[in-house]
Amino acid sequence: MNDPFSYSLLITGISFPIQDHPRRIVVIWKMTHGHGTRQV
Repeated sequence: MNDPFSYSLLITGISFPIQDHPRRIVVIWKMTHGHGTRQV
């Protein structure tokens, strides 16, 4: 899988199933790729 989302997760050193921690994924996604962009 060459998904940019999954790839970025690997870059950030995150290794846990997305289905188990969807909320944490969103939080980390906002912290890593949310440059001033707030989408609630």
